[in-house]
Amino acid sequence: MVLVVASAIGLSIVLDYPDASKIMPVAIMLGTLVLSIVWIVQCLASGELFVESRPAIDWVVVRRLAVAFGSLGVMLIGVSTVGFFTTYIIMVPITAWLLGYRNIKGIVLGTVIFCTGLYLIFVVVLNRPLPVEIWMVGA
Repeated sequence: MVLVVASAIGLSIVLDYPDASKIMPVAIMLGTLVLSIVWIVQCLASGELFVESRPAIDWVVVRRLAVAFGSLGVMLIGVSTVGFFTTYIIMVPITAWLLGYRNIKGIVLGTVIFCTGLYLIFVVVLNRPLPVEIWMVGA
């Protein structure tokens, strides 16, 4: 229920964005809202919503969540201080490794696809400059 309310509030906020920049946020908020409602309906239909027992804490999931949020924080700080490509070329493989992924070819390919995708979305499609690399300042 919290997710439905949060999604509705988020949707009401992003609907005020300028036309060109609200397409993706509106799609995400609408998707989250619809999927949350579907989830609640499924829980009501199955009777799982009224179960009193609490599930056991899965510490592997907690660790992965901590790695994800920690990496996100480091990436956000890194992009603004070191630069976009430098940060992501370093942090995407480290994050993948910390999450337990050990296929080196997959890590390299994933990093290239991720960085290329973000570059295409922000620079080519949205025409937004990426943060300057620290090693390129003054060049």
